[in-house]
Amino acid sequence: MQDHIIKCYLEGLEVNLDDFIPSKYKELIYETIEKIGGEKLRPIKEALPEEVTI
Repeated sequence: MQDHIIKCYLEGLEVNLDDFIPSKYKELIYETIEKIGGEKLRPIKEALPEEVTI
């Protein structure tokens, strides 16, 4: 389900990611997306610590 939510967001659909991202990881996730891009989910997941799920 998480992949579908992120894909919708990346495709420009209106998704409030704050509803799905734990606040303690929000900044780290956004920084990672800014750093490596948001075209594909796997590189984002691999760059984040294991306990972070997106």
